[in-house]
Amino acid sequence: MLYSDLNCDHAEVDRLHRITGKYPFLRRIGRFQPILLASLASGCGAASAPEPESVSPESVEEVVVAGCVDGGRLETTLYGAVEGDIKWRSSDMACEGMPRPDGEGARLRFSGPHPAGTGQLVLIAAIPDLERDSDGSELPTRLTVIEEGQGRFFTSPDFDICWADIQQNEAAGEHGDSVAGRIYCITPINEVNGSATMSVSDIVFAGRIDWSAS
Repeated sequence: MLYSDLNCDHAEVDRLHRITGKYPFLRRIGRFQPILLASLASGCGAASAPEPESVSPESVEEVVVAGCVDGGRLETTLYGAVEGDIKWRSSDMACEGMPRPDGEGARLRFSGPHPAGTGQLVLIAAIPDLERDSDGSELPTRLTVIEEGQGRFFTSPDFDICWADIQQNEAAGEHGDSVAGRIYCITPINEVNGSATMSVSDIVFAGRIDWSAS
């Protein structure tokens, strides 16, 4: 099956062409074709998700929340084990960012109302190549989603299925640096110590990073 055979948004097709252009081996290795097609399930019709991989709870990234700057936001749609639209704003969410250990980029944390109306949902993005005062496209990202209070975690198994496009990353006074952009994944993310999966549409976000935090 070709991308053109699916009922897809042109932007989604262009995105996959860009990804396979940067990583041409994905076109040559047949086993990756179902994964690429599965990434379009949210907008292009049904496709089966890959088998989940084992990820230890110790690998899940976590940081402390300390509020959110004015203009903070996060929008996405979840499908699968957790479903619903997320449209968080600074008034009803918390966001925080800080350097990752050993100076390997930064991680961003956002939390807000669960789309099902029960409790809180947390999204964490670890971005090893994100540097202070710099933007960038297609930065490898590890995405984690947590259902707070339920002990349920979903995470990408490595840094090779999700990417971030950083469009803004600049000083914003006492609140730390403001950061904004989008995150996208080409396959579902897997439940930690479980068999469920979750697909995440493009995440559009605005938050902050405190580069002095430890």
